[in-house]
Amino acid sequence: MMKYTYILLLATVLLGCNSHKQEISFTGMAQGTYYAITYYDEQGRNFQPEIEDFFREFDTSASIYIPHSIISRFNQNDTSALADDIFTYVFNISAKVSEQTDGAFDITTMPLTNAWGFGFTDSTKIAPKLVDSLLQFVNYNNVKLVNRKIVKTNPGIMLDYNAIAQGYSADLIGDILQSKGITDYLVDVGGEVVGHGTKPNGSYWRV
Repeated sequence: MMKYTYILLLATVLLGCNSHKQEISFTGMAQGTYYAITYYDEQGRNFQPEIEDFFREFDTSASIYIPHSIISRFNQNDTSALADDIFTYVFNISAKVSEQTDGAFDITTMPLTNAWGFGFTDSTKIAPKLVDSLLQFVNYNNVKLVNRKIVKTNPGIMLDYNAIAQGYSADLIGDILQSKGITDYLVDVGGEVVGHGTKPNGSYWRV
C-alpha cells in the first residue's frame, strides 16, 4: 500500500511541476521567411531578443536576401569576403550531401533559382535556351572552400543555402533553448521544424 501511495504522490508532484510551466510563443521574420517558436518555462523567460540576435548573426552569414551577407558577397565575387563558422558548416554539409546524391542536391543552383523567381531577383520567362545557358553555372564540383575563401571555376557560379540553412538554424535555436534549461519546445523556421519534449499535460506536439 505504501508503494502505491508513493507512486501516486510522485505523479502528483510531477504533474504539479508541469502545471507551473508557462507557455511562451512568438513569431518573426528571418532568412526571407517566417519563424514561430513555442516553449514551456517555469520561470516564464522570453528569449526572443536573444533569438533575434542569433538570426541576425546567421543571416549575416548565410542569407541570400541580404546584400552584405557572406554568401551574397561570395556570389558577387567579393574577394575580401571570408567564411565564418556558420558559412563553413553549411558549405561542408552541402558538399557532402551533393556527393552522396551525385549532384541531385546542388548548392550552385542559384542562377536557375533566380530565373524561376524563387531567389533574390524577380522571375523571368523561362525558355529552354535560357535554362541551357544557365546550366553552365550549375555544378557543385566547380566550387571549393579553401582557407575560408570560395574558389570558383566560373565567376557566374552562385551559391544558395536555403535548402539546408533554415533547418540548421532551427537546430541551433533548439540548442540555445536547451542551454537555457528548456526541454519542451517546438521551433519552426520556414517549415523546417525541430521539436523536443511534450506539452505540460503530456501531450505531443502537433505539426
